[in-house]
Amino acid sequence: MKLKNNMEISPVVYNAVELMKNSFGGTDVKIFSEKKYRTQPNEYSPIGVLGVDIYIQDIIVFLSYSISENISVYGQYLADSFVFDILKDEYKRMIRREKYKKFTQI
Repeated sequence: MKLKNNMEISPVVYNAVELMKNSFGGTDVKIFSEKKYRTQPNEYSPIGVLGVDIYIQDIIVFLSYSISENISVYGQYLADSFVFDILKDEYKRMIRREKYKKFTQI
């Protein structure tokens, strides 16, 4: 299924999302943001980072334009790695929450 392109969002983002959808035999990835936005400045990015929010398996994640460009250039390997890291981090958070629940119930 082709995504309906929003002129506000770069085609590079749509390409990166299509590659992520192919990760691990099919991953649910959708663009959540209606338009691009810039994150708040911090010590690592004094002007903020430009990007969009996306869903990966019901997890909302910020996808920067620079990561999108890298995924588009380096292809499926980087898309798989990005999706894997997101899912791995969420799994770790779930385990920590379960351990905390068990600990507080004692």
